[in-house]
Amino acid sequence: MPAKYWDVKPNEKDGFAPMTIVKVQGTVQPYRERLQIKISRIRNVVSADEVKLTDFITTPTRGTKDGAVDDSGYSLSRKG
Repeated sequence: MPAKYWDVKPNEKDGFAPMTIVKVQGTVQPYRERLQIKISRIRNVVSADEVKLTDFITTPTRGTKDGAVDDSGYSLSRKG
């Protein structure tokens, strides 16, 4: 789902890098007949969040614990 963060403060512009995990808070809302997240808060993940990049990598295995599989056969659930 696309996400937008408006009114970025000057000190925030260099605080995030591509392909890193961030924690966001926002509102899901329609935009041009599609849903998007309007971000109200954003921060980099810290070690206390206990989040690993591998938690968000899908694997091409079927038969996940909750049975959630998309059309390509990739698991849709977060590991753990």
